Amino acid sequence: MDCSTKTVQRLIATAGDAIVAAGQTRRRRVAWRRDIRGQRVEAPIYRIDEDGRPQLVGRLAPIWPEGCHAGLNAPAWPAPEAARDGWYHGLPYPRYDLRPQGFLGRTFARQHAIALGLPVDPRQWDDDALLIGLGSFGADLPGDLLVGDVALRRFLDGRLQGATSLAADTLPAAYANLGTR
Repeated sequence: MDCSTKTVQRLIATAGDAIVAAGQTRRRRVAWRRDIRGQRVEAPIYRIDEDGRPQLVGRLAPIWPEGCHAGLNAPAWPAPEAARDGWYHGLPYPRYDLRPQGFLGRTFARQHAIALGLPVDPRQWDDDALLIGLGSFGADLPGDLLVGDVALRRFLDGRLQGATSLAADTLPAAYANLGTR
């Protein structure tokens, strides 16, 4: 279908938040947002600074037919040239490093899969499942990034629970207790 640039711009303007647009001039791309489980998802991305305070660094939006857009306020990770405007064919690569794997990953998946409606085997998790799992229970993972308000709330609650100082003789029991969670 042939139409003018003005017509396309008008259609984009009327689509509102159903689309994501990013990039400047010739690099500008527009994509439909993709719902996950019938809900529009736009997950905030937080960086935890050296003092343990969260800072909003951007928002992650799944796009149709696959992939996502990571609109960042400030650089949160080195972006490859293909993703310099925030467009990714899947999730941003730092999220893949957090995919549940090995013994601990299988334990994580078994512990949370049923509540989240995900496969028990984390090898069967696609990008949407990974986003759901990390956004819900990804509060204590390697690195300084959190995805989603639920993960942030769990991180902050964990800090409040661990805010009491422990005497040296109670440390072994406290560590053993953490290991059984």
